[in-house]
Amino acid sequence: MTQNDCFCLGKILKSFGYKGDVMILVQIGLAMDYEKMESFFVEIDNKLVPFFIESIDSRSEDLMLAHFEDINSSDDTQLILGKNVWLPQELLPANIDDQKALRLLIGFNVIDKEKGNIGQLDGYIHMTHQDVIRIKSGKHEILLPAVAEVISRIDRRKKEIHVNAPEGLIDFYLQ
Repeated sequence: MTQNDCFCLGKILKSFGYKGDVMILVQIGLAMDYEKMESFFVEIDNKLVPFFIESIDSRSEDLMLAHFEDINSSDDTQLILGKNVWLPQELLPANIDDQKALRLLIGFNVIDKEKGNIGQLDGYIHMTHQDVIRIKSGKHEILLPAVAEVISRIDRRKKEIHVNAPEGLIDFYLQ
């Protein structure tokens, strides 16, 4: 299974207790029956590794507590803490809205019309007046408005998001 075959569900935040349980932040807010799933894929060294679920408990719309096979202590969880969690594309609901769709593009390269490749999409932030996308560019973070005037095209096959950032905005973040 590769990232092209999957979508990023969220991230493993932290250990919970001492028996190997982990808290997972669900970044896309999809209504899915996680309790019926057999496994998640965890991104380790840019590869998706299956982790089989022993138990899972949804704590809220965006948090779940999970226990994986062969992860039996807080020391064992160190391998997967902070890692992205992925699911196969075929599990993606057909009726997904635009906000959630952008969150599914985490890891895509962001290509600016003037600057070229400026980094990878790292997140989507919902704000009161205007939502933004967060781009990881080396040691920098770039925030761009998540609006049609800025996001010009998405190429899922090439895993690219093409943008036309307002003049000077990218340079502001790269200083």
